[in-house]
Amino acid sequence: MEPKLEVLVYVEEISNRHQYIFDLVLRGILEVEYSFITNKNDFINSTNPKITYAKEAFCTSIFCASTGFLKEREVRQVPLDFIAFDDYQIFFPIKHEASLLPFDFFSAAFYLLTRYEEYLPFEADEHGRFPGKKSVAYRGGFIDKPVINQWAWLLKERLQEQYPALDLQGARSYSFVPTYDIDIAYSYRGKGFLRNCGGLLNDAKRLQFEQMKERLSVLNGQSQDPYDNYEYFHDWQKTYQLHPLYFFPMGKPSKFDRNLSVKTTAVRSLIESVASYSMVGLHPSYASNEQKHLLKEEKISLESILGEEIYRSRQHYIKLRFPETYRALLEAGIKKEYSMGYPDMVGFRASIATSFYFYDLKKEKQEALRIYPFAVMDVSLNDYMRLSPEKAIAVCGGIIKAVKEVDGLFISIWHNQNVSERDNWKGWRNVYEEVLLLALPDEAH
Repeated sequence: MEPKLEVLVYVEEISNRHQYIFDLVLRGILEVEYSFITNKNDFINSTNPKITYAKEAFCTSIFCASTGFLKEREVRQVPLDFIAFDDYQIFFPIKHEASLLPFDFFSAAFYLLTRYEEYLPFEADEHGRFPGKKSVAYRGGFIDKPVINQWAWLLKERLQEQYPALDLQGARSYSFVPTYDIDIAYSYRGKGFLRNCGGLLNDAKRLQFEQMKERLSVLNGQSQDPYDNYEYFHDWQKTYQLHPLYFFPMGKPSKFDRNLSVKTTAVRSLIESVASYSMVGLHPSYASNEQKHLLKEEKISLESILGEEIYRSRQHYIKLRFPETYRALLEAGIKKEYSMGYPDMVGFRASIATSFYFYDLKKEKQEALRIYPFAVMDVSLNDYMRLSPEKAIAVCGGIIKAVKEVDGLFISIWHNQNVSERDNWKGWRNVYEEVLLLALPDEAH
C-alpha cells in the first residue's frame, strides 16, 4: 500500500497558533496529514498537495490569504470588520481575488474556537457568564451554524478538485451523544423526614393539595417519584444503541445547588445504578467556581462511590471563565469537558461541531483538556428562549441538520425533571423524544 499524500502548508513562520488551528482543521476535521514548510523554493518545487497561507500568492497552490493574526502572541482588542459571506457576516476580511475565501478563515476559526472574545472585558449576566447575545457569532448571524466545519469542507472540496490523488475519504461520520444533568435526583425521595415535613407544610400553605397527595404517595411507595425518569432514558438508550453521559453533582446543597446530599442511600444507589449501564461524569457545584478545593473534593467524592477515576465534567449553570475554569479542571485531573455552549440560547459557542483541545491564550499553548461542545439544552429552549414545544423541535431540527451535513458531533443536554410533564414543562417529554429521533444517525431509523 502506498503511503498517503501529505499536504504541505507554507507559512512565513510557525507559531503555536498556526500549529493549533491547522491541526484542528486538517487533522481533526478533514483527517488529512500535513506539515509546515517555510522555505519558498522547497515549497514551489514539491509535488505534494499544497496550501499557501500568507499575505500573497506566489505559486499554483491553494491560496488562503492571511491577515497575520496567527503570528501574534498577545490578547488584545482586535478590530473586527464584518463582511457579508453566505447568509451571515464574518470578520477578518481579505481583499484578494485569488484567496479561497474572502476572509482569513484560519484566523477567524482560531478567534472563535479559543473563545478569544471571552478573554476580553465583557458585561456578564447575573451568574458571571458570557451571554450568547453578546457573541460575535450571534451578531454575525451564524450562532446556529458550525461554521468552522463548513469552512473546512469548502477547503476539502478545493483540495479534492485540485489534487484528485489526495485521499480525503476519512473515517469520520456524524455522531450523537445525549447527555443528562442530574441537578435534582428526586423530587421527594432522599430528602429525609424533616425536609419532606417542611415540604408538606409549604404545600398546605399554598393550597397545593395535589402535590401533597403526590408527595405522600411517593413516600409511601405507592407511586414513582416524578423526577425518577432514569428507566425511561435507559429504554431509549437500549432501543437505539445510544451512548449517553450522566453528570452528577457532589457538592453541598445551597441556593444554586439544589441537589440531594450524596450521603443518602437513594442518591448513592442511583449513581451506582446509572454507572452500570452508562458513562458518568462530575457536575461541579456552583460554589466550586470560586473555591477550587471544592472541585477536587467533589471529584474524590464521586470516585469513592464508583471506585474508579472520573475524568469527565460539565459545569453547573454552564459557568465558564477563561482561562480559570479550564485550568482548575486540568489541575483536578479532568480530561474531557462538556460545558462549551450557551445557557441562554442554543447553537455553537465555539462555532464548531467537533471536539477539540483547549488553547490557553494567556499561556499561548494547547492544553491536554478535550472539549466536547453541546448545541442544545432544554433549559435554553424553554426558560430562556421561551419557545413553544413545536418551535423548539423545529429549531433543534435545523441545528441537527447543519451538524449532519458536515459529519459533525451533536450533543444535547436534558434534565431528568424536565420530562416529568409538570408545571411549565408540560409537553416537553414529546420535545425530548422528537429531538432524540431527529438526532439519530440516518441509518438508525
